[in-house]
Amino acid sequence: MNSGKKTKVVFLGESVAAGFMYAPHYTPSIFLESLLKANGMICNVEDETKVSIEMPELIKKCVSAANNCPDYAIVFAGNNWRKGLWKLSEGESDRIYQAIQSGVKWYKAVGNVIQEKAAAQIDSFFFELKSLFSDKVLFVIPEFNLKDWRYNSYDTELNCPFGLSKQWRTLITDDVSEENAKKMISLDPVNPLGYEIIARIACKNGDNITASDMYNKALDTNLYRLGPPPAVNSIIKNSIRKAAQIHGIAVCDLPKVFAEYLEGGIPGNDLFIDYCHLTDTGIRVACTEIAKWIFKQQCCNLTVSSDLRPEQEISSHAHFYAAIHSAHIGNLDKDYLLYHCRKALNIQQEIAEKMIKYCKCASQKTPWRLNKLFTEINTAQYPTIRQPDDCMVMDIELVDVMMFALKEIGIDIHHEINDIRITNHAGKAPFIINLLETYYKESSYFNTFLGSKSVDYGDGKKMYSSFRTNCSNFYLIQSGVSDLTCDIIIKTPPYSFAEISISINEKHFYSVKAETTNWFKIEENIPAELLKRGVNKISIKWSNIAKPEENTFVTERLLFDYIRPIYGHIMQFIVKERKDVL
Repeated sequence: MNSGKKTKVVFLGESVAAGFMYAPHYTPSIFLESLLKANGMICNVEDETKVSIEMPELIKKCVSAANNCPDYAIVFAGNNWRKGLWKLSEGESDRIYQAIQSGVKWYKAVGNVIQEKAAAQIDSFFFELKSLFSDKVLFVIPEFNLKDWRYNSYDTELNCPFGLSKQWRTLITDDVSEENAKKMISLDPVNPLGYEIIARIACKNGDNITASDMYNKALDTNLYRLGPPPAVNSIIKNSIRKAAQIHGIAVCDLPKVFAEYLEGGIPGNDLFIDYCHLTDTGIRVACTEIAKWIFKQQCCNLTVSSDLRPEQEISSHAHFYAAIHSAHIGNLDKDYLLYHCRKALNIQQEIAEKMIKYCKCASQKTPWRLNKLFTEINTAQYPTIRQPDDCMVMDIELVDVMMFALKEIGIDIHHEINDIRITNHAGKAPFIINLLETYYKESSYFNTFLGSKSVDYGDGKKMYSSFRTNCSNFYLIQSGVSDLTCDIIIKTPPYSFAEISISINEKHFYSVKAETTNWFKIEENIPAELLKRGVNKISIKWSNIAKPEENTFVTERLLFDYIRPIYGHIMQFIVKERKDVL
């Protein structure tokens, strides 16, 4: 070790490297510096990470860091690289189209192009790293919350469903067998659901080898989707390993590090605060490996650990914010959200006050930027908490889970929240609600994270909403239980079987077979016995799609229309008081 000389380490990377959910109070940079100093090193670890940074900007950050001549550079990245791979050139789109036209499966056509593109971009990135830092750089390969993260309804929607939707639905039951999960994989090899089911069964049976393989295959399907969460799949990881070997750059391979730490177990909520961001334990394990590499460069060994851990208040907030963040990007699995709410309350029960305020804030119709409650919830620890102007939601599933967790410790706010929902969303007489408002047709901010202003994923100028899932859900807040009328102006695309079924609170309400692909109107009375005071869920199950609309795949948008076709359009969805009721 260099005696008396201060060692300068620069830490670069994405939100995982930034300690998302714990920053600015506890980060990989902070813990790494404490660990190095605990082992006698005079050092400074400079944090140059940035949330949501993509590869081109990261390269610029590396150039700037190299100009300051650090002794060592740590680059922890890869989760955000998938998004850039989908920015297809005209030539790449044409290659995919030509392959599909020649009989190649669409996912193989896409996979071949994306894999080549990933290898080229990552090789170029590592060439830059080598030229900037020589052999004084360590690249950290990220891992994913394989065991406990849950894929949302968009992730598990059937790809290219043409004529297969009915068969797919028959396989989905409350307790799916391994045999049916294999049939799912056969129908849609790039859907995570079948792999995840087999992985869970294997985990339950103590077969971690099969479980790990299946969980990774489920993760690898994210290559074929545009939406969140950010994650590094096998194509990106293997491209990183290959490029690092070619250019002689050392790697800290977290998938292998975590597997060793867990003694062959599957990484889950013990190491991850959400999908890819680390818990304080995950940070400690990762940074210990980084510190070992730094000491190895100085021909020394890491001998002691650091006692530095986040304060209880910080850890409690991390789990509270993890529940919010996970729900907002589409993970509405009740068990997953309840884990974080319970964990937050277990660590420090004082978080209950913020939980109550969040439930009230989310249930009101006042925009967050104008809501005093929001200013009391928002802190520097979760700077990305937000309510997009074009996608305001009630967070019904998340708030319900928070209320359940609060009730477990003796705080019951169910009636208060129900009253707030009714006051803000049930409307005043004469009762009339537009269910196309995002409060009532969106359950998360997934579509905003996806990068669009409408469910049509790309055309915010339309005067109607388009839906790309086989079932579309809407929330109706009802102050009393009385007969209502719904007016829906609706349209199905060409090549659909045009059978539409509507249910209310999981009870059948109305079915219709469209006789035209033009707009038509549904005007039906809703009997009081189907409704309840508070939140009612209206579900529209769209018809199956027989075949794709003809297009030429000259753009990635048209390719997307082929993979995830539109099931239906709605121009108007009004629920109002029934005037003929005496």
